[in-house]
Amino acid sequence: MPQSEFVTLSGYQVRTSHTDALVGGRLELGFENLRETVARQIVTHYQAQQSTFDVFTLSAKVWAGMGSDYVTPAGQKWRYAGPPGVSWSSPDVMTVNVSLVAVRD
Repeated sequence: MPQSEFVTLSGYQVRTSHTDALVGGRLELGFENLRETVARQIVTHYQAQQSTFDVFTLSAKVWAGMGSDYVTPAGQKWRYAGPPGVSWSSPDVMTVNVSLVAVRD
């Protein structure tokens, strides 16, 4: 969460929160051994968001199996940090890496 730290003349540290939303956090997702048709869905989603322009929410399925320490607030908005990285593992099998940035809409 965005915050500022100030140090007083007596040496005390004071922190001020600027928002109650997660902003600027990054989420790195890696998908291995995907069929080309599934990998294409990720690339199509990126294109539908006008690359890094539009914001979107993530399905609860993204967080499945993770501890509660990693769960972001409900309705958190995300934006692509850049294009998905796509590499071929073998014919019709791909690896896709996606980098997202938390934003406040």
